[in-house]
Amino acid sequence: MGDLETILFNLASNGYELSNSNVKTRKLTPEELILAITENYDEPRTWYGVPTVIKNNEIDYNKLIKMAVEKGLQNKVGYLLEQTKEIFDELNEQYNITLNNAIQEAYKQKLLIEETLRTSKEPEYTKLTLEKRSDLLKKWKIIAHLDHSEFINKYKLYNDKSRQTGPSETIL
Repeated sequence: MGDLETILFNLASNGYELSNSNVKTRKLTPEELILAITENYDEPRTWYGVPTVIKNNEIDYNKLIKMAVEKGLQNKVGYLLEQTKEIFDELNEQYNITLNNAIQEAYKQKLLIEETLRTSKEPEYTKLTLEKRSDLLKKWKIIAHLDHSEFINKYKLYNDKSRQTGPSETIL
């Protein structure tokens, strides 16, 4: 759905600039951008931009969850939605109540899929790695080096009302 240039261009279009690239590519909907990030680029620098994308756009959460389930990305998307909600709560930001509904639907889909896969065993390394993660990462069974405080820091950086642009340095 999106190569790295497309993702970086679309993140910048949504207020989260990670490079000084002037390459213009296909414009993704916010839902497509979130899926492209979770599907193709499991790196924190792109994931940290999702709360800014959600804040700056009208998100069709039903469409997002449906597309995520079709691609098997409901855990990753659910995690990012819940992480975003926690950031908004912590910083007293307003958000649409449908965000809560989307988190519940993603979690319901996660549980349904886990139930159908209950007979398969998780590799031991997965269990050990999950134990070292935050409660939210464990809940969604996400194995990644993501830190809540870093989500908060990046969100504040890119949503500071006194700033007109992203950070002056390139973050790669």
